[in-house]
Amino acid sequence: MALARRRLKNIELIKREDGKSGWPSLDGRQRALNQFHGLLDGDVSEDKILNAVNSLGRNKSPGRDGITASFFKAYWDIIETVVVLIPKVTCSDQPSKFRPISLCQTIYKVVAKILVNRLKGALPLIISEEQAAFVPERSITTHCLLGQELIHKFKPKFFILTNGKFSNVINAECGFRQGCPLSPYLFILCSELLTAHFKQNFGEMGVPISLGGPPVSHLLYADDILFFAGASLVNARKVSSILTDYCSWTGQRVNRTKSTVLFSKWTPSTVKAQLTKFLGCSRVDEFEYLGIKFAMRRLTKLDFAPLVQRARAHTLAVLHEFEKMSRSFLWDKDPDHRGLHYVSWNEVARPTRYGGLGFHASTKWIGALRARVAWQVIGSPTGLLQKCLSHKYGDELEVHGSSRGHSNCWKAICDGAKCLRSSVRWRIGDGQSIGVLQDTWLWDRPLSEWPTLCDILAIEDLYVADFLLDDISWDRRKLLTFFGESLVDHICGILAEPEPSLDCMELIKTPLGSTISANVYNRLFEEEQDPVCTILKLGLRPRIRLFWWRIYKNKIPTNGWLVSRKFQDDPQCPFGCNAIEDLDHITTGCKKLRMIFYVLDEWGFAMPRFRSFVELKEELARYRNSHDDWRWIYCGTVFNGWRNQNSYKHATGHHSILRIVFIYLMVSPPTGWLKINLDGALRRSNVGGIGIVIRDDRGTLISAAGWEIKHWDSTQVELMAF
Repeated sequence: MALARRRLKNIELIKREDGKSGWPSLDGRQRALNQFHGLLDGDVSEDKILNAVNSLGRNKSPGRDGITASFFKAYWDIIETVVVLIPKVTCSDQPSKFRPISLCQTIYKVVAKILVNRLKGALPLIISEEQAAFVPERSITTHCLLGQELIHKFKPKFFILTNGKFSNVINAECGFRQGCPLSPYLFILCSELLTAHFKQNFGEMGVPISLGGPPVSHLLYADDILFFAGASLVNARKVSSILTDYCSWTGQRVNRTKSTVLFSKWTPSTVKAQLTKFLGCSRVDEFEYLGIKFAMRRLTKLDFAPLVQRARAHTLAVLHEFEKMSRSFLWDKDPDHRGLHYVSWNEVARPTRYGGLGFHASTKWIGALRARVAWQVIGSPTGLLQKCLSHKYGDELEVHGSSRGHSNCWKAICDGAKCLRSSVRWRIGDGQSIGVLQDTWLWDRPLSEWPTLCDILAIEDLYVADFLLDDISWDRRKLLTFFGESLVDHICGILAEPEPSLDCMELIKTPLGSTISANVYNRLFEEEQDPVCTILKLGLRPRIRLFWWRIYKNKIPTNGWLVSRKFQDDPQCPFGCNAIEDLDHITTGCKKLRMIFYVLDEWGFAMPRFRSFVELKEELARYRNSHDDWRWIYCGTVFNGWRNQNSYKHATGHHSILRIVFIYLMVSPPTGWLKINLDGALRRSNVGGIGIVIRDDRGTLISAAGWEIKHWDSTQVELMAF
């Protein structure tokens, strides 16, 4: 597969714009930055270099020397930069169809990272709200939602989508290298010139999503740009003038083949034809922006067919179509034969910590993903999206439902706010917005849901501000008239903001490294405790863990289970135990299993005996926090006994008792062969070791050796072991 992809991306021919073959001349274009010297000037100390090195990824794509950033923990070398051409489409034959990615030397990346760390703090103040790429705390989602909201509001107006590549806007001496950590930030600094040109000379242009709301003239995500303007020749000339000026400053041109224009359905056809001809862009009825389809109609299932097709190629799991793919992957052995679905999808699609197999329940993820968007709106009250939405719908998110005439964008945000309620609470400012009874400001849920004694009727219409004094401290005497003393002590322990400020939301119960969506999704299962969690936390091998997971779910195809599903008529154990083969039998009662336990006892492994599967579960739960070896050996023995029983039942051969025990305790090689186990490991101090053990097919130790090494990369240490 790797060789096939390499042949597919091999560059065989490059066509210039004049149609002739050959590489275009790169001379005569200057690409560098000559502003912000004061921001970027400063001494580079050893601490800053160390901070930059630590912030680089350990195993990012290396340059010609093949050395990653982790190498610099032990060595320091200088090499030249390599530029790799990455095809954008299949069979690329033009320079514009490639992405030139620079495999920069690590020393260069260190210096660039120092500058990046300096720039990050100033970017939100320098870069306008229309640009969402590479700026901390800004998201691609906000532009997608705002674009959808404008499409929802569209009257006789139009916009232009330009997918050209923008470079440096200031005359200088060299260009930006894709692959350099500094390039994205320099790029958006230069593209800020386009926004400044809009605001200074064409501030009246744009489309408001509500009457009197702030107009939106353009949206940028790196070099993907949307223009919004009324469908008139005057506005078209303004847009053309803006692009002409911008291109003259940067030395670039608009790619007309990638630029499109979309009109609302109320625009006269003569106006559409006139403006399309003037702009030189193709006219479309729908388009994609940042991977999201925009259209002047309600999207249907067919509109998402390409997404389904891409998911089939990349094994993603999104919504119902992708859940079908996941179920087929889990149960169907091949595409032509449908397998037996032993366990319901709801039991499979649960986080492993709550007794599932970790498959994503796409329908439950909808609310969790929307919660992340809702938090972006709540946490950025002064952002462009929030200002536009609040002017149209108000400041309060409608967590109990939205009106029929509202846009899908607003409905999705309101649904996300409803799912987010369990993960946020109010941080007290002046207390004017926080209801005492129904809002979450004390602990992690509203006071109305806590089993506490208080005068519910008296505080039903009160706000937190009613219990605050003028200096924003608690009025303890008034609190005691409504609440018990222990609850008042806890309330007084909540510190309000020292200076008068507005109430705001804050996240709660979000572990370090966990996303908002994952936190909201996991909280859907907190109330449902599953006994199978005991076996999942034992650290069993994957196949054995899945086998026992199915046992706990009573979904193992024993003879008794197959009879109950009318797949066969005989429920007896195939080893002649004269007993029905069920969970109790295969886990505790089968005579073959007891014989295996007897051999283990003789070998020094004291195996407990149980009368039923219920008793076994209770014992496993009792010792869930211990480190007794019998649990791993017991579970593995039952698994191998079950596999041997199936081999006997289906006449594919079975093993003796000694062979079953030996197979579990050691995966032996064929007769006459030797088995070599080797591995390498590395500590944080860069001191590691390599070890090797050689045994024959009976498990007899032939030889063993090990030695210490020093290295910087654990992956290469493991490779050295081979």
